[in-house]
Amino acid sequence: MNIRDVITFQGSSVEELKKAFQDSVDDYLAFCKQRGEEPDKPFSGKFVVRINPQLHKTIAIKARQEGKSLNSWIEQRLSESIA
Repeated sequence: MNIRDVITFQGSSVEELKKAFQDSVDDYLAFCKQRGEEPDKPFSGKFVVRINPQLHKTIAIKARQEGKSLNSWIEQRLSESIA
């Protein structure tokens, strides 16, 4: 999930699916190595940002005034900044 490459697999039982998935991932990793590229990794959606404490306070107050959590307020502003 959340990678730009496609990894496909199929099977007719849980065991076959598990084996086919593992084989496909192994093939993908080998293919990336052959191309000299790092394999895609999914992002967690979490990152730490250090900001001025006064800015943190101001943002938290603004988010609260808009009835939003700090995370949702920041996510909205970040999304708007790249649109």
